[in-house]
Amino acid sequence: MSASLYRPVPLVLRVNVLPFALGYLALVVGYFQDVLGEGELCLIGVPVLAFCHVFTFLMGHWSIGWYTFFNCFKVQSEVPE
Repeated sequence: MSASLYRPVPLVLRVNVLPFALGYLALVVGYFQDVLGEGELCLIGVPVLAFCHVFTFLMGHWSIGWYTFFNCFKVQSEVPE
């Protein structure tokens, strides 16, 4: 049997936080700068991004493996036998 050690990642750098924060920011800036046209992309982009965000959040609660992928770094350590 083997064991691994993990340490938590800072909240801002987590896989289920940072990409979505950047995506929401890009949609808001694009909407107010009128880069995205008349806002049609925001009508599709925000719900799709929100669905993916909720899905990754729930995957972290349903599975330990996904939780460690989203929220932890593996620690290299030597464990004596």
